[in-house]
Amino acid sequence: MGKPLGTGASEAIYQIYSFMVGVGGIFGYLITSLDWKNGANFLSNVGANTQEERVFFVTFCLFIITLFISMRYSKDVSSAVRRVKLDSNADAVPLACAMLPVPSSFRKCLRLICPSSFIRIFNLPSCFKRLCVYQFFAWTSLMSYNLFFTDFVGEIVFEGDPSPEAGTLKNDLYDEGVSVGSMGLLTHCVACCAFPILQKTCLKSLSTRLLLAVVVFMSTAAVFVMIMVPKTWTMVVMSIFPGLLMGALTSVPFHLLTKYHDKEDVFFADSQETRGVGTDVAILDSMYFLAEFALSVFDSVFVMLIGSSYAYMYATVAFGLVALVLVFYVVFDESQLNASSLHIKGLSTTSEVKDHRDGALNSVNGNPASHSFQSNVV
Repeated sequence: MGKPLGTGASEAIYQIYSFMVGVGGIFGYLITSLDWKNGANFLSNVGANTQEERVFFVTFCLFIITLFISMRYSKDVSSAVRRVKLDSNADAVPLACAMLPVPSSFRKCLRLICPSSFIRIFNLPSCFKRLCVYQFFAWTSLMSYNLFFTDFVGEIVFEGDPSPEAGTLKNDLYDEGVSVGSMGLLTHCVACCAFPILQKTCLKSLSTRLLLAVVVFMSTAAVFVMIMVPKTWTMVVMSIFPGLLMGALTSVPFHLLTKYHDKEDVFFADSQETRGVGTDVAILDSMYFLAEFALSVFDSVFVMLIGSSYAYMYATVAFGLVALVLVFYVVFDESQLNASSLHIKGLSTTSEVKDHRDGALNSVNGNPASHSFQSNVV
């Protein structure tokens, strides 16, 4: 039986975050789906004459208003400054680098150039590394859909073309397709808002792993249906399922990361340093931006090979299938942990793992216990 991950407080926080992401998307895509070109003529007084110009002007005004509200009413509660004793391994280089036959001067330069928080990015525990890889491919699949969906609807479904001048038939068809695509993304965001509610219901009968696998599969299958049946109704209805995936990616992996930190001695037993939850949340969240960077590199190649906007949807399906496989390698509970998955030999109990890990952390202070630990690390 699956249960919500993490503590009650962290679970509620991530669900609220997932809900608000969907709400923001609803307003954003609702604005782009409206016909501003044949209405709101008063915007021409500020130089906004086309559909795109008016949408950007309205969006900019909303941004300024919400920014002012946030700065005016959002206040951070100050807390007493606490002195935190830095662990002695804070400035250490990764173990692999320390084992290389490089001059000590080079190591000192590396410590100066690369702060410990940066080094931690390349020295992830096994459980966390698997979660990051899954998150990257899942986000890559979803972002390929989100970024290029309206272009696909405008060019493939409505057979429009953005290249001709405004007012031509092809350009008008493309604008109509973008409006319909925005309506599809609107339903996508509504589904994202609904996911926290569906999650509680589904976890009563499904495990968290199976829930994620089902969501990824449904999203990938929905995009495949869009490719095979490029009709207006499929664009709107099938957009629900990528929305569920977006709700899952903005909540469940962060719940899981919280669970890792609640039992750090178990899930991070192969890590030789004390990890901060803030740094790890930032690393996991950066998979979203890394996915955008990957798409900017590979999607242009896909378009050149295929020669149409179908390339974006094919990429969505391909990365979605990879994410579907990877979800079965993510560690969700303690029963999945064993000596081989953590790359540690000879450690059978949690207390032994903790003792060896503490010995590794004391190694820089000259504690001989660290040598026995290093002999057990592959």
